[in-house]
Amino acid sequence: MLPARIEEKITYEPMSGCWLWTAALDGKGYGMVWWRGQMRRAHIVVYEILVGEVPEGLERDHLCQNRACCNPWLHIEPVTHEENCWRGETGAHNAEKTHCPQGHEYAIEAYEIPSRPGARYCQGCNRERSRERRARMKQLVTLLTQKGLL
Repeated sequence: MLPARIEEKITYEPMSGCWLWTAALDGKGYGMVWWRGQMRRAHIVVYEILVGEVPEGLERDHLCQNRACCNPWLHIEPVTHEENCWRGETGAHNAEKTHCPQGHEYAIEAYEIPSRPGARYCQGCNRERSRERRARMKQLVTLLTQKGLL
């Protein structure tokens, strides 16, 4: 059973099954509650009270994609960090993209950024930026030469 001071901050949504946290939210939309001497995310506290600790190496994933939800029975599932990222806002839908926003095909022209594994950049866009930069530098050199500064 949830303590009354926590339960009174939850609104039960029968249509979605979400238990919406109605008190403080952090900047990312997660419910926040003061618990055992520290500010903690509400869905974690509710999960620990009603279900128990999450096994080592796992984290809680919101199956409903609603960060304010704290329904531990239907909407929160312990998963690995990789699985949580894959399911989230930047996960599967980004991995499935085949073209950059400018229309260059990722399959041919995308490369991973070494310092950020899994992050991609578009070689076509990079080439275009380099051409534009070289053209600007050429204009600058010409202008400085005309003014006798080079």
